Amino acid sequence: MIISINEIYLNLPNFLQNTSVSLFDLYQYSKRHGGKYKYWKNYYKKMHFAQLSELKKIQNKRLVEFINFAVTNSKFYKKYYKDIDLSTIKRVDDLSKLPIIDKETVRKNIQNIVTIDKRKGYIAHTGGTTGKSLEVLFTWEDVQERWGILDAFREEFGYKFGKRTAWFSGKTILNKRDEIKKRFWKTDYIFNIRYYSTLHIIPETIPSYIENLNKYKPIIISGFPSSIFEIANYARIYKMQINFNPTAIFTTAEILVSEQTKIIEKIFKCKVYDQYSSSEGAPFVVQCCNGNMHYELLSGVIEIIDENLNPTDEGEILVTSFTTRGTPLIRYKIGDRIKILNQKCPCGSNNPIIERIEGRVIDFVYSNERGKINLGNISNCVKYVKGVIKFQLIQNKISEIIVKIVKDSNVYSDKDEKLFMKELRDRLGDTINIIFEYVDDIPKEKTGKYKIVKNEIANLV
Repeated sequence: MIISINEIYLNLPNFLQNTSVSLFDLYQYSKRHGGKYKYWKNYYKKMHFAQLSELKKIQNKRLVEFINFAVTNSKFYKKYYKDIDLSTIKRVDDLSKLPIIDKETVRKNIQNIVTIDKRKGYIAHTGGTTGKSLEVLFTWEDVQERWGILDAFREEFGYKFGKRTAWFSGKTILNKRDEIKKRFWKTDYIFNIRYYSTLHIIPETIPSYIENLNKYKPIIISGFPSSIFEIANYARIYKMQINFNPTAIFTTAEILVSEQTKIIEKIFKCKVYDQYSSSEGAPFVVQCCNGNMHYELLSGVIEIIDENLNPTDEGEILVTSFTTRGTPLIRYKIGDRIKILNQKCPCGSNNPIIERIEGRVIDFVYSNERGKINLGNISNCVKYVKGVIKFQLIQNKISEIIVKIVKDSNVYSDKDEKLFMKELRDRLGDTINIIFEYVDDIPKEKTGKYKIVKNEIANLV
């Protein structure tokens, strides 16, 4: 019987698990922060306030270089583009001459798409939101540029690598002994990162999380917003003291709900800053000091298309990320939706403003009256409703939607219930059956993430 490295890790005593985490991070960060990491971090800082014309000029140049790299080094693209005159593709507007690729195409052709040996790069796995996970490879310079972009963004708000950081992500880091001892974290002692399990956050365990956070006193908190919110909200309801003051909280991987953000910021007494990318390696979208989300033009190309594949300001996106040379993705139908704003931000950045990111295309509910209502519209239902801590729409049949609601009984009133129903009716119509179910909690997915929409009929409509 072959025993995996993870099984060995889970059977180690706690101090050796922490040592393993520290040594693993030492290896990973030596790669991530080696090579051209500092160059890219400084480059993105320097270009933060560059003129739009300069940003687009560099974006066009990098696009041509990236396509040429893919055709030269990837068997798939060499064959896929063999009948296309690539010399006519000189700028972003020319991308429509190239075919679109989707996740299934990538999955079927992955061996011919990749440009490097698995042992010479970094392996990333998608979360499997659509039901199937995907393994992609990055060159280490890809990884270094991506971390350079991320750290250039975070350092603007007080982050510094090596400062005490509390990290909430969906990694499996605990064993049964940890659960018995109510120890829901592991620590990297080299880089001062404490990894908190998001898979064990329930009302019974949250006091242990808060007690440990108060002892650890992180300067930075990072990870899934739903997990950070659950802890903040428990502290608010049960009046548990948070006796440290982080510099900033950085969230990713989930849709941020405004009501949750308010509670997080109130309890931890600092601002929340969001960013979007993807496991596959989409271009970056990062939040500025004015709260706007900016699409980083230098990191790649985001095309927005309607149902007829025509350019639009709001719709599904195609991504071409310049940091996916290990697994080149060109006009990749990633499955997310966004809306772009054609206006300049007061922060001074000339990168385009994204009004909202709406999550996966399959994250929708359906009504016979209104058709598909996407996640962005659903999440906005509680914009003016007070006292909704968490909610989730579950659709198992076309004629009915169950709405699970975790409410703050001290705030949520009959008036709020009626307003919530009205907001849903405005989006879903009058004929669909909407059932409110008030619950104590809404369980997370196996990944540790929390979903606002669970759609079981996606293949029927």
